[in-house]
Amino acid sequence: AVYIYTRSGTTWSKQAYIKGNTIASLGVGAGLDLSGDGNTLAVGYHNAGYDAYIYVRAGAVWSYQANIPAILSPARSLRLSNDGNTLIAGHSPLYIVNPYEYGTVRIWTRSGTTWTQRPALNSPGASNNSYADRVDLSADGQVIAVSAWSEADITGTVMAGAVYLYRYLAGSWLPEATLI
Repeated sequence: AVYIYTRSGTTWSKQAYIKGNTIASLGVGAGLDLSGDGNTLAVGYHNAGYDAYIYVRAGAVWSYQANIPAILSPARSLRLSNDGNTLIAGHSPLYIVNPYEYGTVRIWTRSGTTWTQRPALNSPGASNNSYADRVDLSADGQVIAVSAWSEADITGTVMAGAVYLYRYLAGSWLPEATLI
C-alpha cells in the first residue's frame, strides 16, 4: 500500500491511500517516486508483470492515470522529473530470472495524459553487472544517472562499480560520462 501525506504548517495529514484491489496487484509500492511538483506519483507493483502505475493529483484527489508495463523485471528504481512528464525505471539483471541478462533503463514521456515509451538505455558493460539497480533523473528530466555497483573496473577488480551519465540532446539520450 502507499500512503500519501500533505503538510500544512507543522501538521501532517493523510491525503490518500492507494492499495491493490486484486491478487494481480500484489506488492504495491515496491518502487515509488513523487514528482517534484507533488502532482504525479509513480508506484511500482511487484506483481506478475512488475508494472508501474501512474497517479495524478487534482486538488486533494488522487486518480489513476496510466499503466506502465515493466516488461522484463521489477521496476524497483523509479524516478520522475519535477513536472512529472518524464519517468525512468531501472531494470537490473539482479532481479531478472536469467542472471546473464543485461540491465536496462526504460524511459517514458507524457504528453497530456498519454505516456509513450522511448528507446531504452542498455548496459554498455558485461551481463549481470547490476546496471540499472538504481537510477536517478535530474529535476528538468535532461540527465540520467545509472548505477552498476558490481561492475568490474579496467583492471578487472570485481565490485569496483560505475555510474553512467546520459544527457538528452537533439531528441536522443547520449552517453555523457562514466564514473568509475
